[in-house]
Amino acid sequence: MSNYSHIRHFDESIYRSFFNSELTWLCLGVAVLCLAGIFLSVRAIWRMRRRQRLAALATDSRAVATIEFTLVLPVLLFMILLLTQTTLLMGGNMFVHYAAFAATRSAIAYIPQDTETATELPVGGSGDPANVFTASSGQSKYDAILQSAYLALAPVAGRSSSEQATSTAITTGLDRLFSGMGKTTPNWVDELIAERVNYASANTMIEVLIPVVIDEQTIDYIKIPEGSVYTFSPRDPVTVNVIHRFNLSTPWVNRIYADESHGERMYYREVYAGYTLTNEGLRDELPPQPSLPRQP
Repeated sequence: MSNYSHIRHFDESIYRSFFNSELTWLCLGVAVLCLAGIFLSVRAIWRMRRRQRLAALATDSRAVATIEFTLVLPVLLFMILLLTQTTLLMGGNMFVHYAAFAATRSAIAYIPQDTETATELPVGGSGDPANVFTASSGQSKYDAILQSAYLALAPVAGRSSSEQATSTAITTGLDRLFSGMGKTTPNWVDELIAERVNYASANTMIEVLIPVVIDEQTIDYIKIPEGSVYTFSPRDPVTVNVIHRFNLSTPWVNRIYADESHGERMYYREVYAGYTLTNEGLRDELPPQPSLPRQP
Protein backbone atom coordinates (compact mmCIF):
# COMPACT_ATOMS: atom_id res chain seq x y z
CA MET A 1 0.00 0.00 0.00
CA SER A 2 1.12 3.55 -0.68
CA ASN A 3 1.69 6.13 1.99
CA TYR A 4 -1.51 8.19 2.33
CA SER A 5 -0.13 10.67 4.87
CA HIS A 6 -0.01 13.44 2.24
CA ILE A 7 -3.78 13.38 1.79
CA ARG A 8 -5.36 15.44 4.55
CA HIS A 9 -9.07 15.37 3.77
CA PHE A 10 -10.43 12.66 1.53
CA ASP A 11 -13.97 13.85 2.12
CA GLU A 12 -13.05 17.16 0.45
CA SER A 13 -11.11 15.57 -2.43
CA ILE A 14 -13.91 15.11 -4.99
CA TYR A 15 -12.82 13.25 -8.08
CA ARG A 16 -14.25 15.06 -11.13
CA SER A 17 -16.32 17.29 -8.87
CA PHE A 18 -19.39 19.06 -10.12
CA PHE A 19 -17.82 22.48 -10.56
CA ASN A 20 -14.71 21.05 -12.20
CA SER A 21 -16.52 18.83 -14.67
CA GLU A 22 -16.47 19.75 -18.35
CA LEU A 23 -20.20 19.04 -18.66
CA THR A 24 -21.04 21.68 -16.06
CA TRP A 25 -19.16 24.39 -17.92
CA LEU A 26 -20.57 23.22 -21.25
CA CYS A 27 -24.11 23.54 -19.90
CA LEU A 28 -23.39 26.95 -18.41
CA GLY A 29 -21.96 28.18 -21.71
CA VAL A 30 -24.90 26.88 -23.71
CA ALA A 31 -27.35 28.36 -21.18
CA VAL A 32 -25.76 31.79 -21.52
CA LEU A 33 -25.94 31.58 -25.32
CA CYS A 34 -29.58 30.49 -25.17
CA LEU A 35 -30.53 33.33 -22.85
CA ALA A 36 -28.80 35.80 -25.17
CA GLY A 37 -30.59 34.30 -28.19
CA ILE A 38 -33.96 34.44 -26.45
CA PHE A 39 -33.36 38.06 -25.46
CA LEU A 40 -32.41 39.05 -29.01
CA SER A 41 -35.37 37.15 -30.49
CA VAL A 42 -37.87 38.75 -28.12
CA ARG A 43 -36.32 42.14 -28.78
CA ALA A 44 -36.59 41.62 -32.55
CA ILE A 45 -40.26 40.63 -32.26
CA TRP A 46 -40.99 43.66 -30.09
CA ARG A 47 -39.26 45.99 -32.56
CA MET A 48 -41.21 44.46 -35.47
CA ARG A 49 -44.50 45.04 -33.69
CA ARG A 50 -43.53 48.62 -32.91
CA ARG A 51 -42.45 49.26 -36.51
CA GLN A 52 -45.71 47.73 -37.75
CA ARG A 53 -47.75 50.15 -35.65
CA LEU A 54 -45.82 53.16 -36.95
CA ALA A 55 -45.94 52.01 -40.56
CA ALA A 56 -49.66 51.31 -40.34
CA LEU A 57 -50.27 55.05 -40.23
CA ALA A 58 -48.95 55.44 -43.78
CA THR A 59 -49.35 52.03 -45.43
CA ASP A 60 -50.35 48.46 -44.78
CA SER A 61 -47.21 46.41 -43.90
CA ARG A 62 -48.83 43.56 -42.05
CA ALA A 63 -47.68 40.95 -44.57
CA VAL A 64 -44.03 42.00 -44.20
CA ALA A 65 -44.29 41.91 -40.41
CA THR A 66 -45.86 38.46 -40.53
CA ILE A 67 -42.98 37.13 -42.64
CA GLU A 68 -40.42 38.63 -40.27
CA PHE A 69 -42.22 37.16 -37.27
CA THR A 70 -42.33 33.74 -38.95
CA LEU A 71 -38.56 33.88 -39.48
CA VAL A 72 -37.79 34.83 -35.88
CA LEU A 73 -40.23 32.48 -34.09
CA PRO A 74 -38.45 29.17 -34.96
CA VAL A 75 -35.19 30.57 -33.61
CA LEU A 76 -36.94 31.59 -30.39
CA LEU A 77 -38.56 28.16 -29.96
CA PHE A 78 -35.24 26.41 -30.66
CA MET A 79 -33.49 28.49 -28.01
CA ILE A 80 -36.22 27.76 -25.46
CA LEU A 81 -36.07 24.00 -26.10
CA LEU A 82 -32.27 23.98 -25.98
CA LEU A 83 -32.28 25.93 -22.72
CA THR A 84 -34.80 23.46 -21.27
CA GLN A 85 -32.65 20.45 -22.19
CA THR A 86 -29.51 22.18 -20.92
CA THR A 87 -31.16 22.88 -17.56
CA LEU A 88 -32.33 19.26 -17.26
CA LEU A 89 -28.87 17.96 -18.14
CA MET A 90 -27.19 20.21 -15.59
CA GLY A 91 -29.62 18.98 -12.93
CA GLY A 92 -28.89 15.39 -13.94
CA ASN A 93 -25.15 16.09 -13.68
CA MET A 94 -25.68 17.38 -10.16
CA PHE A 95 -27.63 14.25 -9.21
CA VAL A 96 -24.89 12.00 -10.61
CA HIS A 97 -22.36 13.75 -8.36
CA TYR A 98 -24.68 13.20 -5.40
CA ALA A 99 -25.07 9.54 -6.43
CA ALA A 100 -21.27 9.20 -6.40
CA PHE A 101 -21.22 10.48 -2.82
CA ALA A 102 -24.07 8.14 -1.82
CA ALA A 103 -22.33 5.15 -3.43
CA THR A 104 -19.02 5.94 -1.74
CA ARG A 105 -20.72 6.39 1.63
CA SER A 106 -22.35 3.01 1.13
CA ALA A 107 -18.99 1.48 0.13
CA ILE A 108 -17.14 2.57 3.27
CA ALA A 109 -20.01 1.18 5.38
CA TYR A 110 -20.44 -2.18 3.59
CA ILE A 111 -16.82 -3.06 2.78
CA PRO A 112 -15.85 -3.51 6.48
CA GLN A 113 -18.71 -5.97 7.04
CA ASP A 114 -18.27 -9.72 7.05
CA THR A 115 -21.03 -10.64 4.63
CA GLU A 116 -19.55 -14.08 3.95
CA THR A 117 -20.91 -15.45 7.24
CA ALA A 118 -23.88 -13.09 7.57
CA THR A 119 -27.27 -14.77 7.85
CA GLU A 120 -28.94 -11.89 6.00
CA LEU A 121 -27.00 -10.19 3.23
CA PRO A 122 -27.55 -6.46 2.54
CA VAL A 123 -28.89 -7.05 -0.98
CA GLY A 124 -28.44 -10.71 -1.82
CA GLY A 125 -26.04 -12.95 -3.66
CA SER A 126 -22.62 -14.00 -2.37
CA GLY A 127 -20.76 -12.36 0.47
CA ASP A 128 -17.16 -11.37 1.23
CA PRO A 129 -15.09 -11.33 4.43
CA ALA A 130 -14.53 -8.10 6.31
CA ASN A 131 -12.68 -5.43 4.30
CA VAL A 132 -12.62 -7.69 1.24
CA PHE A 133 -14.33 -6.44 -1.89
CA THR A 134 -15.15 -8.37 -5.07
CA ALA A 135 -15.85 -6.18 -8.09
CA SER A 136 -18.55 -8.34 -9.59
CA SER A 137 -22.30 -8.23 -9.96
CA GLY A 138 -23.97 -10.73 -7.63
CA GLN A 139 -21.65 -9.92 -4.73
CA SER A 140 -23.55 -8.36 -1.84
CA LYS A 141 -21.16 -5.44 -1.31
CA TYR A 142 -20.97 -4.56 -5.00
CA ASP A 143 -24.76 -4.76 -5.38
CA ALA A 144 -25.32 -2.61 -2.28
CA ILE A 145 -23.01 0.12 -3.63
CA LEU A 146 -24.67 -0.01 -7.04
CA GLN A 147 -28.13 0.15 -5.49
CA SER A 148 -27.21 3.25 -3.50
CA ALA A 149 -26.10 4.92 -6.73
CA TYR A 150 -29.14 4.23 -8.87
CA LEU A 151 -31.68 4.91 -6.12
CA ALA A 152 -30.15 8.37 -5.72
CA LEU A 153 -30.65 8.90 -9.47
CA ALA A 154 -34.29 7.80 -9.60
CA PRO A 155 -35.71 11.38 -9.36
CA VAL A 156 -34.00 12.41 -12.62
CA ALA A 157 -33.96 9.07 -14.43
CA GLY A 158 -35.88 8.19 -17.55
CA ARG A 159 -38.69 5.67 -17.60
CA SER A 160 -38.56 1.96 -18.36
CA SER A 161 -41.43 -0.50 -18.13
CA SER A 162 -39.25 -3.59 -17.53
CA GLU A 163 -39.91 -4.96 -14.05
CA GLN A 164 -37.06 -5.12 -11.52
CA ALA A 165 -36.95 -6.60 -8.02
CA THR A 166 -35.83 -3.30 -6.47
CA SER A 167 -38.69 -1.30 -7.96
CA THR A 168 -41.16 -3.97 -6.80
CA ALA A 169 -39.80 -3.72 -3.25
CA ILE A 170 -40.04 0.09 -3.32
CA THR A 171 -43.62 0.13 -4.61
CA THR A 172 -44.60 -2.53 -2.05
CA GLY A 173 -43.11 -0.42 0.74
CA LEU A 174 -44.93 2.69 -0.46
CA ASP A 175 -48.18 0.73 -0.69
CA ARG A 176 -47.79 -0.30 2.95
CA LEU A 177 -46.95 3.28 3.92
CA PHE A 178 -50.11 4.71 2.38
CA SER A 179 -52.20 1.81 3.68
CA GLY A 180 -50.87 2.43 7.18
CA MET A 181 -51.99 6.05 6.93
CA GLY A 182 -55.42 4.92 5.73
CA LYS A 183 -54.97 6.44 2.28
CA THR A 184 -55.26 5.08 -1.23
CA THR A 185 -51.94 4.52 -2.98
CA PRO A 186 -51.52 7.11 -5.78
CA ASN A 187 -51.10 5.89 -9.33
CA TRP A 188 -47.60 7.39 -9.59
CA VAL A 189 -46.26 4.82 -7.13
CA ASP A 190 -46.81 1.84 -9.43
CA GLU A 191 -46.14 3.78 -12.62
CA LEU A 192 -43.77 6.73 -12.32
CA ILE A 193 -41.64 5.58 -9.36
CA ALA A 194 -41.33 1.99 -10.57
CA GLU A 195 -40.44 2.98 -14.13
CA ARG A 196 -37.84 5.52 -13.00
CA VAL A 197 -36.16 3.01 -10.68
CA ASN A 198 -36.18 0.43 -13.48
CA TYR A 199 -34.47 2.87 -15.84
CA ALA A 200 -31.92 3.99 -13.24
CA SER A 201 -30.96 0.41 -12.32
CA ALA A 202 -30.53 -0.60 -15.96
CA ASN A 203 -28.52 2.49 -16.98
CA THR A 204 -26.23 3.08 -14.00
CA MET A 205 -22.77 1.57 -13.55
CA ILE A 206 -20.13 1.87 -10.83
CA GLU A 207 -16.35 1.58 -10.66
CA VAL A 208 -14.50 1.12 -7.37
CA LEU A 209 -11.03 2.67 -7.50
CA ILE A 210 -7.95 2.73 -5.27
CA PRO A 211 -6.38 6.19 -4.82
CA VAL A 212 -2.58 6.05 -4.98
CA VAL A 213 -0.44 9.01 -3.92
CA ILE A 214 2.20 9.94 -6.51
CA ASP A 215 3.37 13.08 -4.71
CA GLU A 216 1.88 15.86 -2.61
CA GLN A 217 0.12 17.34 -5.65
CA THR A 218 -0.77 14.21 -7.62
CA ILE A 219 -3.14 11.34 -6.86
CA ASP A 220 -3.68 8.49 -9.28
CA TYR A 221 -6.76 6.25 -9.31
CA ILE A 222 -6.49 2.54 -10.11
CA LYS A 223 -9.70 0.75 -11.03
CA ILE A 224 -10.34 -2.65 -9.44
CA PRO A 225 -10.87 -4.87 -12.52
CA GLU A 226 -14.21 -6.60 -12.91
CA GLY A 227 -14.18 -9.94 -11.11
CA SER A 228 -11.06 -9.09 -9.09
CA VAL A 229 -10.82 -9.27 -5.31
CA TYR A 230 -9.17 -6.51 -3.31
CA THR A 231 -8.52 -6.24 0.43
CA PHE A 232 -8.77 -2.79 2.01
CA SER A 233 -7.10 -1.77 5.24
CA PRO A 234 -9.30 -0.24 7.96
CA ARG A 235 -8.39 3.37 7.09
CA ASP A 236 -7.75 3.14 3.37
CA PRO A 237 -9.38 5.67 1.04
CA VAL A 238 -12.14 4.36 -1.21
CA THR A 239 -13.21 6.02 -4.46
CA VAL A 240 -16.37 5.15 -6.36
CA ASN A 241 -17.13 6.38 -9.87
CA VAL A 242 -20.75 6.46 -11.03
CA ILE A 243 -21.61 6.38 -14.74
CA HIS A 244 -25.23 7.08 -15.67
CA ARG A 245 -26.89 7.18 -19.08
CA PHE A 246 -28.94 10.32 -18.62
CA ASN A 247 -32.07 10.26 -20.74
CA LEU A 248 -32.43 13.32 -23.00
CA SER A 249 -36.17 13.89 -23.09
CA THR A 250 -36.56 17.26 -24.85
CA PRO A 251 -37.62 16.70 -28.47
CA TRP A 252 -35.68 18.02 -31.47
CA VAL A 253 -32.70 19.32 -29.47
CA ASN A 254 -31.82 16.11 -27.57
CA ARG A 255 -29.53 14.99 -30.38
CA ILE A 256 -27.21 17.92 -29.73
CA TYR A 257 -26.05 16.44 -26.41
CA ALA A 258 -26.57 12.77 -27.27
CA ASP A 259 -23.80 10.16 -27.16
CA GLU A 260 -25.94 7.34 -28.50
CA SER A 261 -29.57 6.28 -28.83
CA HIS A 262 -31.71 3.92 -26.73
CA GLY A 263 -33.85 3.31 -29.75
CA GLU A 264 -36.01 5.27 -32.12
CA ARG A 265 -35.98 8.96 -31.08
CA MET A 266 -34.66 8.14 -27.59
CA TYR A 267 -31.22 9.53 -26.82
CA TYR A 268 -28.91 9.58 -23.82
CA ARG A 269 -25.63 11.08 -22.66
CA GLU A 270 -23.22 9.34 -20.31
CA VAL A 271 -22.63 11.45 -17.21
CA TYR A 272 -20.01 10.40 -14.71
CA ALA A 273 -18.71 11.56 -11.32
CA GLY A 274 -16.57 10.20 -8.49
CA TYR A 275 -16.11 10.69 -4.77
CA THR A 276 -13.53 9.61 -2.20
CA LEU A 277 -14.03 8.77 1.47
CA THR A 278 -12.07 6.85 4.10
CA ASN A 279 -12.94 3.22 4.83
CA GLU A 280 -14.58 2.91 8.24
CA GLY A 281 -12.65 -0.26 9.09
CA LEU A 282 -13.38 -2.47 12.08
CA ARG A 283 -13.15 -2.11 15.84
CA ASP A 284 -11.73 -5.21 17.51
CA GLU A 285 -13.15 -4.29 20.91
CA LEU A 286 -16.32 -2.61 22.04
CA PRO A 287 -15.98 0.66 23.97
CA PRO A 288 -16.09 0.31 27.77
CA GLN A 289 -19.49 0.16 29.38
CA PRO A 290 -20.44 3.40 31.18
CA SER A 291 -19.97 3.19 34.92
CA LEU A 292 -22.85 5.53 35.71
CA PRO A 293 -26.31 3.94 35.64
CA ARG A 294 -28.47 4.97 32.72
CA GLN A 295 -31.63 6.90 33.49
CA PRO A 296 -34.83 5.89 31.65
